Amino acid sequence: MHERNPRRETLSKLITLAGRRSARMNFQCELHGSGTAGVAPPWGKLLKACGFAESISTGTSVTYSPASEDIDSLTLELRMDGVVKRIWGARGNVRLTLEGGKPGLLNFEFTGIDSEVEDDDLVSASYNATLPPVFLEASFVIDSYGALIERLEVNMNNDSNGGHSGSYGREYYRPVCP
Repeated sequence: MHERNPRRETLSKLITLAGRRSARMNFQCELHGSGTAGVAPPWGKLLKACGFAESISTGTSVTYSPASEDIDSLTLELRMDGVVKRIWGARGNVRLTLEGGKPGLLNFEFTGIDSEVEDDDLVSASYNATLPPVFLEASFVIDSYGALIERLEVNMNNDSNGGHSGSYGREYYRPVCP
């Protein structure tokens, strides 16, 4: 809300003006593949909206690398008890957390334009049955010192509050992360 306080002949306050409303959506997904070599995982679209480029080698592998241009945006929706909340033009940040004996987690935080809230029918979800691998440990060398890592966290530190250029993604994506 933009509060206005111009000088005028009366002491009455002016009404505030509604501007562009932003919304934030946070959630996490287990780090696992699609179950088929060369097919992007269900969270691939989310990584692309967090500033990653996707490279698919059909039948072989899918890799992601940081990108600095042509970053996708998404329209995300949250469904709870028949109420749908949408944000569009969403871009975000991702934080990878690996902890010994547990599956890896991708923690997402998206910011976009607060679009609409509406009632809708309950939907049935389909879930990916692929089991995530468990992180056991990693070797890590600095200078000549080798250490075993039991917990590792990588944060991309993207500014998900950044200004939007006006070209917003219209692709609807329902993040269903088991």
